[in-house]
Amino acid sequence: MMDNILSFWLSNDNLTQQKRSGLFFKLDFEKAFDRVEHDFLWDTMSKLGLGDKFIRLVKGLTVGAQTMININGGFSPRFDITRGVRQGCPLAPLLFAISTEPLMAMLKGAIAQGRIKSLSFGNSAVADFSLFADDMDIYMEVDQASFTALKGILTFFESASGARLNL
Repeated sequence: MMDNILSFWLSNDNLTQQKRSGLFFKLDFEKAFDRVEHDFLWDTMSKLGLGDKFIRLVKGLTVGAQTMININGGFSPRFDITRGVRQGCPLAPLLFAISTEPLMAMLKGAIAQGRIKSLSFGNSAVADFSLFADDMDIYMEVDQASFTALKGILTFFESASGARLNL
């Protein structure tokens, strides 16, 4: 978490010294572990080459799970979990990280193609994006086309995965 803050401070300091402008977005996934659709997760795991045996194991731990809600000491009736994982499940952060791989690939592709202009400092230092748990930081040049491309990628990812960003 501190890396994200330090990256922002360093980027902001460099922009100020160079009398340049830039955009910094700090985004948060809404109920990250609860929102990702199972089918999207299984497809992502398969495309990452995690193997059918491993995917079946994860499915066995998540599909068909039930939960109930404790409200003032009383419990609701049991209900099926149809997406995401149960709160407190140690797999939740790892599964969410896997589910963001397509988003990162789309962002990397857009940056490589020049559709999103990341911030560069000198010949080697680049600030583009980072993800930590359910927080996402994006650094980019002040550019309408880049912003439009970013918005399109985020909208597509939300639609495909079931995830939602707190904008």
